[in-house]
Amino acid sequence: MSYTNKLLVLIFVTLLLSCYGFCEEKYQWARVKFLGFRAQDKGGHDAWDIKMSNDVEFLDFLEKNTTIKPEKKVNVATLDKLEEIVKYPVLFMTEEVEITFKDIEIKNMREYCKRGGVIWADDCVYESKGEYFYKSIVKTIENLVFPGKKMQRIPLDDDLFHCHFDMPKGLPYNQGSPEGALGLYDDKGRLMIIITPSDIHCGWDSEAKHFGEKNVTDSYRMGTNIVIYALTH
Repeated sequence: MSYTNKLLVLIFVTLLLSCYGFCEEKYQWARVKFLGFRAQDKGGHDAWDIKMSNDVEFLDFLEKNTTIKPEKKVNVATLDKLEEIVKYPVLFMTEEVEITFKDIEIKNMREYCKRGGVIWADDCVYESKGEYFYKSIVKTIENLVFPGKKMQRIPLDDDLFHCHFDMPKGLPYNQGSPEGALGLYDDKGRLMIIITPSDIHCGWDSEAKHFGEKNVTDSYRMGTNIVIYALTH
């Protein structure tokens, strides 16, 4: 990309984020609650709502480090109501075990993505036992939500890693799989689905010192980049 094009992109992003900073309506964050699902039945804990306070800490970081003015609350979204989920630029979901979705959830995930939304699935790696949610969500996306399409490793030069914070090494690693982020692109090259197997959400905790200060900071930055990517692409 030429210097002139980069400058034009920077101006556009700055103006767009300024709008999100000063418009009366605040940015709304949503966590997905899965329907008809009990993680206990599969040997785990219900983790879709684990550490909701971490999300609020992330929103505080987002406000302090961008011009976005987020609403400091976690909205709970269910995938059976399309008219509700399309209000959110990003749908965040996390779990620790393999999950299955209802037909209506599959249908609405597909439509949500086609309308410009970004689904972000982050594996909650319970006691480092394995990336069960990560593996099951990949299978769901490839076989049911967008059959025939394949998730692919998001390259380090993708806008996702540079649209606000420059993250030349890509996805930070806390625990779980160190293989990096997977993405599903639409026909125009926009990321519709982002899957992170390294427990980014658990890094949104000022007390998560076992991950190290740099990883905690990078976890906040990665979340910020995902939000900004969704708003500007």
